[in-house]
Amino acid sequence: KIDRLTRSLNDFSKLVDVFDAHNCSFVSVTQNFNTYDSMGRLTLNMLLSFAQFEREVDAERIRDKVAASRKKGMWMGGCVPIGYRAVNKKLVINETEAKIVKLIYDKYMLCRSERDVCKFLRDNGFKTDKHVKKDGTIKESQNIPLEVVSRILRNPIYLGKVVHRGTIYDGQHDAIISQAVWDRVQDIKKNNKHDKLHFTSVINHSLLHGLVECGCCHSKMILTYTQRKTMRYYYYTSAKANKEGRQTCEVGSVGAG
Repeated sequence: KIDRLTRSLNDFSKLVDVFDAHNCSFVSVTQNFNTYDSMGRLTLNMLLSFAQFEREVDAERIRDKVAASRKKGMWMGGCVPIGYRAVNKKLVINETEAKIVKLIYDKYMLCRSERDVCKFLRDNGFKTDKHVKKDGTIKESQNIPLEVVSRILRNPIYLGKVVHRGTIYDGQHDAIISQAVWDRVQDIKKNNKHDKLHFTSVINHSLLHGLVECGCCHSKMILTYTQRKTMRYYYYTSAKANKEGRQTCEVGSVGAG
């Protein structure tokens, strides 16, 4: 069927241009038309208009369904966050990992550093639980990297909430942390905003991006920067150091200049 080829008039017009450039025509075996004459093109355009309309209506229905489910506080699937497990398409607290989540929040309020929290977890052997995926494969327990610690500290799902398009709704799952702890951590993160490492794609400062390798851990060097008032200082740091903390790499950082 023609709507299996594409459901976009714009895409199909580009395909027809390619066909014409190579002296080709599109013929449907199960539908009686082709692109050789003007009547066939008109028929195709009408059918594709309906196909595109059907696709857009389906997309609107899906978006509306997701939005309505989010407003009810339902978890819509995806990667199960650390601290929970999925039971009958609902989030249930995983007691073992929930203790780690609480520990991450408590340690961050004390040391005010995500990297220090990550180092503490690694040094004391805290790991995620072993999981069995839908396809039957087993995901082994592993260390909690820096980006996961950062994600945990800013994910309102641990407050018993769900987020949809920037709006927070009450979730149907139980909270792991209290509102007071959440507010305290967010205040600390807000005040530490200018002291964090930032990824950047500024070409002027990243001529060696993807080319430089750390001599210690042999991981790629990532361009980052820190900001002091109005000045930005660019430098390369290894991906492993940025993920697990600077203590894991002897090289540390190298000025981009």
